Amino acid sequence: MRSLIFLLLFLPFTGWSQFISIQGQVKDTGSEVLPFAHIMMLPDTLVTLSDKAGNFSLKIKPGKTTIRVSYTGYETYSQSFSVNSDTTISIVLVP
Repeated sequence: MRSLIFLLLFLPFTGWSQFISIQGQVKDTGSEVLPFAHIMMLPDTLVTLSDKAGNFSLKIKPGKTTIRVSYTGYETYSQSFSVNSDTTISIVLVP
């Protein structure tokens, strides 16, 4: 009975450790931050918006991923890469 209670209490947390954090900032070529840019991580289709300072953060699964960033009036940025630990990136969008 004790082992069943232990499993029920701690099993849900074991899956959380399998995610890593990817964070960054979105700017334009003039180093101006782009607030509320649309950020999508594929293949999991995780979506977020940058905050008013252009910062964003997502929890993703380790491995190969593609980030796609779009902002009205700018070219869409797309880059594929592999991540195995917490990562910080800078995104520069071209008008």
